[in-house]
Amino acid sequence: MNPTQQLWLIFTVLGGGHVLYSYAAGVQSPDRAGLLVGWPWAVLWPWIASAVLTALAFLYLQWYVVWWIDGEEIGVLLAVAHSLFLSSAQHWMMLSLASFKERAYRPWVSANLVVTAIASVLYAAALIGVDEESKLHYGLSVASGVVLVAQHVVWDAIVWNLDFHNVTALSTFGSKNSTRSFLIRRAISHKASTRIPS
Repeated sequence: MNPTQQLWLIFTVLGGGHVLYSYAAGVQSPDRAGLLVGWPWAVLWPWIASAVLTALAFLYLQWYVVWWIDGEEIGVLLAVAHSLFLSSAQHWMMLSLASFKERAYRPWVSANLVVTAIASVLYAAALIGVDEESKLHYGLSVASGVVLVAQHVVWDAIVWNLDFHNVTALSTFGSKNSTRSFLIRRAISHKASTRIPS
């Protein structure tokens, strides 16, 4: 483990620890239900499964970078992506809870999700450029990067963000529709509009 990998490990422990702390605080918050954005279990379970897979992928990547690859392979892009990723991820929970508590959508939630999504894309791009002799670990590292992108770009920055915007909107909060997922309401609306009149 060279000095670069040592710094990487320290930053991961500190940044990752703060992320876990924010999640623990969020779970104990009385406003934690707002983070579920009205999703039924049919949507919530896949999101949870994706989040767990993302956590496992992230843990693998830390092992891969710190203990497997040559420390010289940690280029500027990978270091920036890692720093940006952890720096933004540790603020999502608190920003979202603050927005939900105020019953008003705040743009900083979207900004935070977009930054994390961009960091995920940079992470995946940097992993593709790593000079890795083991095809197995190279494939696993790239696949892990794709998992990060799928979770933070598709699930979080797009799907969850749209629903959170709906749930926290002052004009709809407390109404029957505000407890429904944005995507589910769109599906219901589309089904009703395509129904053949009797």
